[in-house]
Order: sequence, then C-alpha cells, then structure tokens
Amino acid sequence: MRANLPESATVFLFERDPKMRNNLKKTYPEFMFHSNSSYLLKRINQEHVHQLDSIICGLPFFNFSREMRQNILSQIHTALRPGGTLVLYQYSLHMRKQLAELFEMEKIQFVPFSFPPVFVYVCRKRQDEGHTL
Repeated sequence: MRANLPESATVFLFERDPKMRNNLKKTYPEFMFHSNSSYLLKRINQEHVHQLDSIICGLPFFNFSREMRQNILSQIHTALRPGGTLVLYQYSLHMRKQLAELFEMEKIQFVPFSFPPVFVYVCRKRQDEGHTL
C-alpha cells in the first residue's frame, strides 16, 4: 500500500479491536495506529499534522449516540483541509442529511455486491470553509 502513496504521506489508522489493530500493524508497520477515533484531532496534532487531505471511514454511525456521532463528524470536518475528501461506508442512508450539513455531497453509490451491501458516500469539505467549525 505504501507504494501507492506519495513519500510525504502520513497515514493514521484507527481500529478499536485489538486483534484487528495488531494484524494491521503487521501488514502496515510504517503507519500510525490508534484505538479510538474519538481522539482524531488530538492524535494528528500530536504528530504536528493540522489538516488532512482525505479520510476514509467505516465507523457504524447508526450505532452511536447523537453526541458521539456529532463529536466524531465535527473532528473529521475540522481535520480535513478545505477541498479535502471524506469517503464514508455505511449500511443505510441515515447519514445523508447530517453529512450534507457539513460537506458537499459529491455522490452516494450503492454497492449491492458487497457483503453486506453498503452505501459509499463521497463528500468534500467546502473550499470556502476555514480550519474550524
């Protein structure tokens, strides 16, 4: 995977499950691993990274409380640079309205042959937005 990234790329991976996180560490030892995406801004700031070009997220937002969902989405929004891309995998369309409030919705694609079937949201942070909400 590193061969497909620019030399200057910094990759943060967040995985809650310890066994899966350890497997990912073995496969991608050059990436930075963290267990809790609720601390996204804290973790990237610790590495002196202030904005991200893209975020790929498979968090099950439907299972989260409204507060947790808003906290994580706010951090994602703040972490992305203007024009940055968010790709979000979800099993329903319940996030459409909340995402549209924060991002430009470029497309939502249904992938029926995934198991289970999934909706892929491709969003972009508006160019005219600053660093914070």
